[in-house]
Amino acid sequence: VKAAIARIDEMADELPSHVAVELVIPLLRPHIMVGSEEGAKAGVADSASQLRATLVSKLNWAGYLAQLNAAIKDVDAHIEIRRRLVEVVVRQLEHFKFDLVANEAQRSVVVDSILPRLYAMLMDSGRASGTVRTNVANIIVYLLRCLPRSDMEAALPQLIIRVVNQLKHHESKHRDRARKTLIVIALALGPDYFRYIVREMRATLQRGMQRHVLAFTATQILGILARATEDEDVAAEGEDDAARPSKRSKLGSGKAKTRALGGAAAGRTRQRKTRSSSPGSSESGSSSDSGSDSGSGSGSGSS
Repeated sequence: VKAAIARIDEMADELPSHVAVELVIPLLRPHIMVGSEEGAKAGVADSASQLRATLVSKLNWAGYLAQLNAAIKDVDAHIEIRRRLVEVVVRQLEHFKFDLVANEAQRSVVVDSILPRLYAMLMDSGRASGTVRTNVANIIVYLLRCLPRSDMEAALPQLIIRVVNQLKHHESKHRDRARKTLIVIALALGPDYFRYIVREMRATLQRGMQRHVLAFTATQILGILARATEDEDVAAEGEDDAARPSKRSKLGSGKAKTRALGGAAAGRTRQRKTRSSSPGSSESGSSSDSGSDSGSGSGSGSS
């Protein structure tokens, strides 16, 4: 089966849309839906899901939307394989190619219908709290970036608040996943949106050891953004070096920018350490060098 799927994948560009919709995609569905153990071990379900996403990406808006709606309905109807079916939705949306800035009707569908249903998939529990699905958060950011900037910035807090709320969880695995997801969001949006994330964290994490979680998470995100900025500057310098050697001076400015970001983080860390010496401080014992916020124990939500 896997070899047949691979062969069809090679022919994907040549398949007419009606053949994909009426024949191939229906044939792929059983391999995605059934055989949860055997199919997953053999990689058949994964291959079928990827081929489906490739074929759907070649459809017009009406066909693409119909397939997306069908995939989302499957998520709600088949709880036993929910994780795999969420991945089917995510893979289809990774191929989203429509211009939401130019098309008001398509933009309304995304904002009013698709995004709310993605928010319902954001937690693996299907409820308001639990482990965040990083892949779903990432695809939400991808769709938000397809919107006009004003619409994106209006919608962005809803996603960030949902993820930040999980930093209040007593179990470290939930906080760790939320932190990882915030890092993915920050990298996707870029340094300009770091303040959006910090603003929502400050509004949400205000009690007791939650403040330690806030400080630790903000430092982690800032450090990774700083390294990413430096990497981008170095890569850009490498591309232009042969053609314009005089641009080497830009590498220094990129490093200076990174040092400035890192220096700001270090300054905040020193301030936190100073405050931690005062009686009753909730941030005592915090360390920006550790790999998790487990220093706060299980009481990150305590008052």
